[in-house]
Amino acid sequence: MVTNQSNRPDFYLSSAEHRGDWAKPRAAYVERVIRDRQGVAHLWIRLDPPAQNAGATVERVVVGPHFEGSSLWPNRRFPVPVYLYLPKAGKRPTDEVFEPADYDLVAWGELYEERRDAERVATGQGE
Repeated sequence: MVTNQSNRPDFYLSSAEHRGDWAKPRAAYVERVIRDRQGVAHLWIRLDPPAQNAGATVERVVVGPHFEGSSLWPNRRFPVPVYLYLPKAGKRPTDEVFEPADYDLVAWGELYEERRDAERVATGQGE
């Protein structure tokens, strides 16, 4: 299911936990909602600009809630702490169900409603 067909980002991704490339603020566009077996929504998002992870360019990543009870879709309260997942090498994840065994956890991050909030975290100025 493609959910964002506009030019406006759904939110912004940054990370207070990382100081590398994942800390840089990025526009994030929801492309698909995928639920795990408990019904918790995870989001396939497109990043602009792409990120670098272990020498590879990452244009799309799955984000999942960091804390139990957090909601990513359709209702969320910003900032939202999230896990960032990439498909494991050699795995072809299903579109129907998010199976953690098919993904590698590559980073922690947060989703922000406004770019300026993501930038504040990235520059160490807090929220």
